[in-house]
Amino acid sequence: MSRTDDTISSISFLNSSLTWQPSGGLIAAFGYSPTSKNSVLLFEKNGLQRAEFSVVSNETTEKDKDDIRGLEWNADSTILAIVYDTRVDLWTRSNYVWMLKRTVKCSPPVTGDACSIIYAKWDYRLGSK
Repeated sequence: MSRTDDTISSISFLNSSLTWQPSGGLIAAFGYSPTSKNSVLLFEKNGLQRAEFSVVSNETTEKDKDDIRGLEWNADSTILAIVYDTRVDLWTRSNYVWMLKRTVKCSPPVTGDACSIIYAKWDYRLGSK
C-alpha cells in the first residue's frame, strides 16, 4: 500500500462537504483523522493530505455544536467559510496556522423563532467581501 492510500484510508469524512480552492492549490473536506476530530482536512491536487485544523475550540459550547452544512472558499482563496446550521465561521491562515477570524450567527426574524442557515455563498464579483 502506498503512503497516499494509507493516509486517505485512515480518514473518515463526516459529510459531503468538499470544496476546491479557486487558486487550485488545495481541496478542503470536513471530517476527522486519527489525530483530530471535527476537523477541516486540506489535500493537494494529487491527494496527499497537506494540513488539518480542528474547528472545535475551547470556547465551543454544547449549544454551538451545529451540524456542518458546507465549506466555501472566497474568490482569492484567502478565507474559508465553514457553514453550520446556525452560524458561519470565517477562517484564514498565515504560514499554515489557521485562525478563526469571525463568526456570523443566524438572527431569527422574530424573537423566539428558530433560525437555520441553508447555505452561504461568496459574491465572487466582490472578491473577499
